[in-house]
Amino acid sequence: MSDFTEHSEHPVVDRVRDLLNQVDSLQQTGGEAFDLVGLARQGALLERAHEELTEALEGVERR
Repeated sequence: MSDFTEHSEHPVVDRVRDLLNQVDSLQQTGGEAFDLVGLARQGALLERAHEELTEALEGVERR
């Protein structure tokens, strides 16, 4: 397994980090009320992050 540093991170790391930051932002702006729209958006972002990671892992397995 590769050990990534700040200067040599795989491009997927930045994309996934951005998606997770968006999820965090939605949680913080949602407040205490239950927000179905916000929850759906968080779910979609997490699904995209999962897809990014899955594709990256599939690329590693092919090498």
